[in-house]
Amino acid sequence: MGNIFAPATRDPPPDHMVRHEHFEWPRQPVHRPPVNRPAANRQPVDRLPVNRPPPVDRLLEQRALERRALEQRALERRALEQRVLEEMYRFDLDDLTGEVVMLQAMMQPQPRPNPQPRGQCRFFASGHCKKGASCRFSHDMNATPVAGNTANSSNDNNTYELGGAWVQFNNGGTVSKVVFASDYSAINIRNLPHTSSTASVKRILENVGIPTFGVDIRLVAQAEQDQCTAILKAEDPSFARTACRKLATYTTLSGMKVTIVPPIIPHSQSPYQIDCRKVHCAWSRPTREAWLIFATKGPAYKLQRESRAGNYKVLGSRVNAHVQQSPEGWVVKLTGLSGTVLEQDIVKTIPVSERPQKVELGEPDYVADSELDTTIIQSMLMGFGPLERWEVPNNSKAKRFNAYGIFFDESHARDAASSLNKKPLSFSKTTQLSVSVVASAKFKILAKIYDMVRPRINAQKPAWDRQYIRLSEFPCKGQYHILKLEGDNHAGVVKAKECIEKIVQGEVVRMEGKDLRCGNFRKDGKESKKVKTIENTFKVLIIPDIRKSQFRVFGREAVPKETLEQITKLLQDCVSESHVIELSDVDFRWASNGGFRFLRSQLGDGIAFFDITSRYKRILIRGSKADYNNAMAIVATKKIMPRDANSLSGMECPTCFCEPDEPIRMSCDHVYCSDCFVQMCVAEMTADREFQICCPKADATGKICKKAFSLSEIQEHLPSETFEDILEKSFESYITRHPADFKYCETPDCGQVYRVTSHGSEHPSIFTCKKCLKSTCTICHTSHPGKPCTKGNPSSALSNKMKEELGIKGCPRCSRLIEKTDGCDHMTCKCGAHVCWVCLASFGESGECYDHMRRIHGGIGI
Repeated sequence: MGNIFAPATRDPPPDHMVRHEHFEWPRQPVHRPPVNRPAANRQPVDRLPVNRPPPVDRLLEQRALERRALEQRALERRALEQRVLEEMYRFDLDDLTGEVVMLQAMMQPQPRPNPQPRGQCRFFASGHCKKGASCRFSHDMNATPVAGNTANSSNDNNTYELGGAWVQFNNGGTVSKVVFASDYSAINIRNLPHTSSTASVKRILENVGIPTFGVDIRLVAQAEQDQCTAILKAEDPSFARTACRKLATYTTLSGMKVTIVPPIIPHSQSPYQIDCRKVHCAWSRPTREAWLIFATKGPAYKLQRESRAGNYKVLGSRVNAHVQQSPEGWVVKLTGLSGTVLEQDIVKTIPVSERPQKVELGEPDYVADSELDTTIIQSMLMGFGPLERWEVPNNSKAKRFNAYGIFFDESHARDAASSLNKKPLSFSKTTQLSVSVVASAKFKILAKIYDMVRPRINAQKPAWDRQYIRLSEFPCKGQYHILKLEGDNHAGVVKAKECIEKIVQGEVVRMEGKDLRCGNFRKDGKESKKVKTIENTFKVLIIPDIRKSQFRVFGREAVPKETLEQITKLLQDCVSESHVIELSDVDFRWASNGGFRFLRSQLGDGIAFFDITSRYKRILIRGSKADYNNAMAIVATKKIMPRDANSLSGMECPTCFCEPDEPIRMSCDHVYCSDCFVQMCVAEMTADREFQICCPKADATGKICKKAFSLSEIQEHLPSETFEDILEKSFESYITRHPADFKYCETPDCGQVYRVTSHGSEHPSIFTCKKCLKSTCTICHTSHPGKPCTKGNPSSALSNKMKEELGIKGCPRCSRLIEKTDGCDHMTCKCGAHVCWVCLASFGESGECYDHMRRIHGGIGI
């Protein structure tokens, strides 16, 4: 609140009062005494100097002088930065700003072409067009084609962001490549002749000793300027620095300028993303002090009490008040006043009967020029790296000036925050700059789930607001909602993110260990209708997770335990009873040659299902105990049903050996049941071998097809959730089989991956997890912020003697520590290796390991 007293009407002034600047003051002279001066040295009140506000003209003149001084200092700083950068890489700040604008424009979706194109925008071609999509001229980078661009037109559909890396997949879902943003670097070469080609750019690189193999070159013509620009990117972190240093010696083209620019990388596709490229800059607005002189102590102490209670405000801002006694009166010192506060702003907060005898204002601690000040701070940030975006909110009521800079590279944001935080500002001797890294978390949530849990998320907003954590909601795109958490408090952001993740994961209902496969629960079957009835009864949303054999329950509030138990009981009634018939080799050959076809004909549709994986060969019976007994009897009789003579040879599902139900034809020309294909892909996730989804169809001679399906056709025939799970499992298998190249974040169940490095490597030696924000050394795999790594061998975590004492050994394939507690000497590592515990020999199959133990060691250790 603005006033601390009840508003009072003002009576006309008596005759003994005079008017002074719209307020009445007594005729007796009262002056401000010095603060905290010893009583023995105090001067009489009438001898104290009066610190009156300077005239307006003097303030304006002083402001103009300070502005010119600040401009001069900014120019000097800019010139110094330019000289340093030119000496290192021969590029200046103006060019860097222009290239950032151009790169930002290149990364944005291009506007639709104008029906009457007016030609290419010369400002955009040079990197300085500020109109963006509203510009009347063409921003098409290929408007003036230049022959020979070598930039790879990679198929983004085969590249996905998993574990903080960009993963490229081959046919069969096999991982072909794992890259990180830090693996690339890029430069921009400007002012090239308009006749330049990729060949001529390569010759320039070769002339200064830069290898051109693997360098992507993209040329952008600038028709109106008769020049050309080249953007070069390489999968080498040191390429940009090396190229700038060597091209500085190239004197054939005197006007050529080289700049380091952020490499264009694929857009993130992860449902949960954390970004730490944004920094928050804040600095105090101008403030001033004031002294209020009262004749009595009552109003003075009343003002002090209200201030300590946080209830005294001037122009909407809280002000501190402290009473100081003088021989002739009571002085209240006000601090924290806005630099724009005037006498009447202070006096009008106090009733007439309790107003002070005099108010004296101090001068502002500095004169603010928001446009100039923000430009200076922006240039300070750009000394650490190019900015993708610069934002200055227009909020005149805030106590501090605020600005936000978004870097292309997270390391630049962290360097700027650590170097510039609490640094004095050149335009104010008493003001320090506050710089902090802003962590943001984005969520992609299924629309029907978000519509149900929205009240639970909104209920957390007040607590997040108190921690200055902002939650933003973006318009729904398709079947997903996008949420964004943002704040300087990284620990608070992580907790808020975990809270949202827990809410959107729902309550898990486990079906007592029973499998829930595609053949058991169909979204369009009678079970689905029963689930819908349960949803309407309890006002919840139930999502079946077929792969994990779980139901997930979502409610507008946390689902009570009693309600969850009732839902569990009802859901169990929706799922048919499950029985398993394990098949021997003889049984499997019978089932493959018409036996399973006969079994299904006797039991009916939707009861018997073939379950073939790398580990199991079995038949699943979804039905009553009588159905199970009948199936066992049929297996024992070994009766078969020959294939219909009129059927086509290819029209038999390779997994269930029956006529395909809802058939799908793959690129190898073999036909599958739609459910069988999904089940086969899911089964591959449990295989110990290298991940690959391929056709298991055998011809008449027994030769297996083994054609790996393309990623696009796998995605076409799988639910989106199952497809994402398969990619994650393939990526997990790849990381496990390459322990010397990649490691997981130390935080349990984090799932983020980083590249293992060594001393002297060009790759970053510090990994900041984008999910939990934990910092890890990529050399020793521990956290030691601000300290250099002293360990050179990352694999020496435990000595051999210590391993022997603890009874553990290292896997011969991946070096993962394994321990034997009981059982035989056959050990299976998470990397898929079958290991002999006695001699640590490794094999691809369990049978090979058992044969080895019997042949070499005389038994399996039992």
